[in-house]
Amino acid sequence: MFDQVRKSLNSKFILNSLSFHFYSGQVNVLLGPNGAGKTTAVRCLLGLLKLDHGDILVDNLSVTSSAAKIRDKVAFVPQEDAGYKSLTVKDNILLITKLNKLNDKDVLPLIISYTDQLKMTELLPQDWGKLSGGEKRAFSLIRALILNKPILVLDEPTAGLDLQRASRVRRLIKSEVEMGKTVVMSSHILSDIENLANHMVIIRNGQTIMEGTKEDIKNHFAPDSSLDEALIVAFEGES
Repeated sequence: MFDQVRKSLNSKFILNSLSFHFYSGQVNVLLGPNGAGKTTAVRCLLGLLKLDHGDILVDNLSVTSSAAKIRDKVAFVPQEDAGYKSLTVKDNILLITKLNKLNDKDVLPLIISYTDQLKMTELLPQDWGKLSGGEKRAFSLIRALILNKPILVLDEPTAGLDLQRASRVRRLIKSEVEMGKTVVMSSHILSDIENLANHMVIIRNGQTIMEGTKEDIKNHFAPDSSLDEALIVAFEGES
């Protein structure tokens, strides 16, 4: 839960009394136009930015006093798909698992399972630097899933993916939620929103405009139209 969170950067408020809920065992999607504050909200949730005011609670832990404990519960996939270019994809994944003190014997079957689901197993021996942007995006998700954290924070998880691979990624995210994971994600891709979102939060100018289900959002902003039309109205500041 975000409770009256304020955060300024370079003397400008990016988040201005931002408040909303996110729910366990669901896909919670943050939506808003560019510059709305979504990425800043994610960084505050992870304790990477110090709050100016308010608090964020995750499983009754406060980010202002227990950020490290919150990060222990979270696997994060940022927009930037970082990896060591000269290492293979497999070695990049194993490096992360070793840093998290996981056993290779336990991890290797998971790597094969996830890469099989995305039909990317043949890319494991390839150097990370030779991957396309979409391939890096998909492997960054796999790298996070293998850590087996209860909360997944995903920043644009299907950006740069082709239609088939994006569909497989969405199925993988759904299966993780069905197993009890909680997802907090941002996305501007309508297919992600329509297929994944259980709870939606509309952010504009660092404030929550509305939160609710897809039907709640559509009925409020464009009751006689589609979800994408409702989001356009919400982002443009009409109601």
